[in-house]
Amino acid sequence: RNERIGLRLPHRYIKMSRKTSSQHIAYTSRREEPLYIGFEEEAKTKQKKQSNGFGTAATFFGFLGLLTSVVTIPFLTSTMYTNGYLDRPPISVQLAAPFFFVFFAALAVIFGAIGIFRKPRFLAFVGGLMGLLVIAGAMGWTRHVVHNHEQDQLRMENRVSRNQTERKLESAKKTIEKFRAENGEFPDGLAGNRLTIETKDSWQTELRYELVENGFTIRSAGPDKKFESDDDIVRTTFVKEIYTTVKN
Repeated sequence: RNERIGLRLPHRYIKMSRKTSSQHIAYTSRREEPLYIGFEEEAKTKQKKQSNGFGTAATFFGFLGLLTSVVTIPFLTSTMYTNGYLDRPPISVQLAAPFFFVFFAALAVIFGAIGIFRKPRFLAFVGGLMGLLVIAGAMGWTRHVVHNHEQDQLRMENRVSRNQTERKLESAKKTIEKFRAENGEFPDGLAGNRLTIETKDSWQTELRYELVENGFTIRSAGPDKKFESDDDIVRTTFVKEIYTTVKN
């Protein structure tokens, strides 16, 4: 702060002689007047604390997107699935779910990208980073949803294919039973395969006929198209011999 100290001293003038080096002091008046002896300090200008509005906005939207994505939606959705309160929604709904927190995250990245060129940069950096994390999480969520949808479609297709194959096995079984009814016995392996080879399963593989004790088996190779594997579809039919006693 500029300060001046006032002292009351006799008013006097000090004259320096141009001709000699001696000082001549002349009192022109005995009247006392205030003489200010002042000193000035350098003004201390306080710099106004800088703020980065874009950084603040980036942090706000980044935190909002992070909260919505990591805490709210996955937690509530998994809880509902676990407790059976909610069936799995259609894939369109599942893919649209990340829209809200991706929107917040996109705003965080945009504001962070602008605010990184202004000081202070800390909030802009943090907000942009949170936005990027949310977007990466949304991409993982989308990939997970698409993968589950593909698996569901595959299971559904396999279920339909198995049902169709089951009907074809039933049709081949009737063909073998018809042969037995006409000939009095089951066909051997070669003759039976000639009858069943005309029928293919849902994966375009011929059915295989096998004789077993008191019956026969018709086998489909299943989705992997390899016989004697875990996914084979087998239909075995046993025939009970009925004996009748004739009394004379």
